Amino acid sequence: MPLLDVLAGLLFVVSSGIFFNERFRKNIALVVSAGCIAVISTFFLVEQLAGYSSKPPPQQPQTNEATPGSSQQHDVVEVKKPAPLQDGQTFQDCANCPPMVVIPAGSAELTTKEYADDSFDEPASLRFIHRFALGQTEVTVEQWNAFTSDTGRSPTNAKCSWNDPGFSQTIKHPVVCAGWQDIQAYVHWLEKETGQPYRIPTEAEWQLVGLDHRSGKDIAAIQSGRGAWPAANRGTSRSFWSATSVEGPDQWAYTAPVGSFSANSYGVYDMEGNVWEFTDDCASTSDPCSSHVTRGGSYMGFYEVQERSWGDDEGSKVTGFRVARDL
Repeated sequence: MPLLDVLAGLLFVVSSGIFFNERFRKNIALVVSAGCIAVISTFFLVEQLAGYSSKPPPQQPQTNEATPGSSQQHDVVEVKKPAPLQDGQTFQDCANCPPMVVIPAGSAELTTKEYADDSFDEPASLRFIHRFALGQTEVTVEQWNAFTSDTGRSPTNAKCSWNDPGFSQTIKHPVVCAGWQDIQAYVHWLEKETGQPYRIPTEAEWQLVGLDHRSGKDIAAIQSGRGAWPAANRGTSRSFWSATSVEGPDQWAYTAPVGSFSANSYGVYDMEGNVWEFTDDCASTSDPCSSHVTRGGSYMGFYEVQERSWGDDEGSKVTGFRVARDL
């Protein structure tokens, strides 16, 4: 306590004693003086006490050490946003996710022809396709196994099992025998794992990439025959269940490991041959849809890349799929 406060207190005590003491009451001057001193001392003490109560508490020196259990962070870390994906860029959202390729916006003409030389066809419709990402390859056995191991999903198709399709496969081969509902479950699993909007590509998106619109190839030349297109894993005739072909670069009677043949100008593999690929377009008029359009042909049957079919939604040993993702 400061010295002035101590003196004021002493003066208050002494003056009060004089003022109330019977022996000093006859001395009027002394009593009046003592009373004045007592009043002044009282006001001084009150003012000092008010000052003490209004003073802020003393600040502690700041240190860079956080107290145990506190969430205080002294270092500000700037979180940088990932660079935007560029056209043609390859990326992978998780270790078990399919590698994806960024596809620039474009347009594709869709027809209803099953074969390239079909005479009957509805008028072609032009579809504009927004920028999106497409699986660089078909979904592999390894990627599918990560999904089934995590979810416990098992085959339900009595005619075909992805665990044993009837021929030998490695983990790098495209998964087959997955039905439409199985594929949708896989897509939802990918969304849950990554937080990204995965789906099955539309037929127009498949056509844009499958016909390799950026390569400058003449579509008429592509339709003219097998020699106009790079080698692929496919059969030898139009018969859907024809004998499989093992000749030239195609050394697999059934499915081939994904990426065994050269990529197109988008950097996407196996758009022709290996397995038919589901699209999101319905091939039936039923509601709900009972059959979806498939594209690309397979190891059985000589189908060309621009031709289309419709898949058994229960799955088959010649049908697989690849995924798409919105950007």
